[in-house]
Amino acid sequence: MASPESLSPGELAEIPLSVLKNLPALQPPAGVESNFVNPEDRGYLLNSVATVLFCLMVCLFANRVYTKLCIVRKAGWDD
Repeated sequence: MASPESLSPGELAEIPLSVLKNLPALQPPAGVESNFVNPEDRGYLLNSVATVLFCLMVCLFANRVYTKLCIVRKAGWDD
């Protein structure tokens, strides 16, 4: 089988997805080795950032509601 870069779109469409998911799209840069067995996972970083930003958003929203309802005592159409 030829490398994926040299295949036409029609030939590439005929290859099963189970085979394509284990092939690199391009050659890796110099000094980098492809790792399809245990690839790097940064999902924990996304979850951490999303959690921190969500907590910050809830605190700021609660502050706005408290200010509008308890201090100003008048909510407008934009609230």
